[in-house]
Amino acid sequence: MCLFNLIKKFQISRLLFAFSLIFTPMAGYSYISMGEYLGTKLLYVQEYVADVSVKNVIADYRYVVLNRGTSDGIFENDHFSFYLNKKFAFRGVVVKSDLFRSMWLTYHNYTPGLLVVNSDFLAKKIQPGHIPKRVLNIKKVISSNIEQAYENFQNNHQGNSPQFMSNDSQDNERVKIVDKSDVFEFNPNVELDEIVAAAKTSVDYFSWNISASPISFSRVPKTADIGYSLSLDCLVCVDTSLNLSYSYTRSTEKPPKSQFSEGNDARILSSSNYNASIDYKINNIYKSLSYWIQLSWTRSRTADVFENQSIYSPEYVWSGVPIGLSYNFISNDKIPELSLNYGIQWDLEKVSFINDVEDENGEFVQVLESQSTQKTRHNFTLQFSWQPLESLSVSNQTVYSPFHDLANKEFNWRDSGPFTNDFSISYVTSLDVSLTYTNNIVWDFITKERDGTPSTNMINSFEVTYNFNF
Repeated sequence: MCLFNLIKKFQISRLLFAFSLIFTPMAGYSYISMGEYLGTKLLYVQEYVADVSVKNVIADYRYVVLNRGTSDGIFENDHFSFYLNKKFAFRGVVVKSDLFRSMWLTYHNYTPGLLVVNSDFLAKKIQPGHIPKRVLNIKKVISSNIEQAYENFQNNHQGNSPQFMSNDSQDNERVKIVDKSDVFEFNPNVELDEIVAAAKTSVDYFSWNISASPISFSRVPKTADIGYSLSLDCLVCVDTSLNLSYSYTRSTEKPPKSQFSEGNDARILSSSNYNASIDYKINNIYKSLSYWIQLSWTRSRTADVFENQSIYSPEYVWSGVPIGLSYNFISNDKIPELSLNYGIQWDLEKVSFINDVEDENGEFVQVLESQSTQKTRHNFTLQFSWQPLESLSVSNQTVYSPFHDLANKEFNWRDSGPFTNDFSISYVTSLDVSLTYTNNIVWDFITKERDGTPSTNMINSFEVTYNFNF
């Protein structure tokens, strides 16, 4: 009976361990936790820079071989950060892995001199949500020189270090595994191969973000807002980046007039805002200089009603930037972006408003009128992002688009487009979910002149975002 219980306990422990490899959040195919450091030794460095077409993301690409493999929980397509003497050294993605060896393509490697054979590095697995979008599927754009680099490693190390083991080789060695509740033996050649074969998925092409803002407050007028947004990013765009987004926000007055009014004045006032945009960028056309274009659409429903119909103002605003340049001053692990963008912007806007006009009898009546305008603007955008921790990021975006009347050769800095400043703090959990606080400041002098509302408004919002790839 004791032997039966022991065997049963071993089988259950092994099963629980196998399931933990698959279902541990954000852990990919391995049993290495996100906060765990793994000691590695550099066995080989490719002499020439690897032939990769994503030139804009990385300072230096090289193939390296480390003394860790699938038996250590390292599998193809895994991304790791590497540290030397407690300082960041480079990032790498696994392009080939067997039981005790793995080949990597390094990126964010700004000091290639650190890649010295027999050097010891500490490796830390990167959460998929923190992998730069343009390198998430970097293996798709690697030229077919992986096998050549692997062959060079074999030729230079015959007799000095173990070869990569073929998929047909067998290893009957039992490895002792220690978890929080039990100690049992594990055969990595059998169990891990089966788990990986069952868990592997196809390459992801797009990244979706679905966000909800259940808590949001506007200062002028005082409203409680609720909204959602959708965004789509291209993961396999090689030297380019593409983003499509849509957002909807509904604002309700606070406190509602219904608490102290009667009749028609007792209705609860609400307004809505709709926005869609397409952003496309050709990265690093010359060093840190990129070319970008943008097209956006905005429509707003005001709280006013005319003859039982809602008033949309603006009915639409089409904004296009066909010519734009962006210069990124800083790009590293801690500060992914500090860039200044400039573009020529054309706006086509139609607004509706209630106007008092004199009729044939000399009496003033209210009518709904609309007005269309075309404007040329200079779009200046300053973007900054800082990532002090892997799960924490801080960003700020400032946009100023002053009106330039080309016909009359006049420059109106007050017609700011409007001027906006968005500051956000985002925390990424281990379940592809991020929590974000955003402070949005808007300055619009033209709206003040037209509607009589304050020119400055502040909106504080809390947002929950779910990210998934396909």
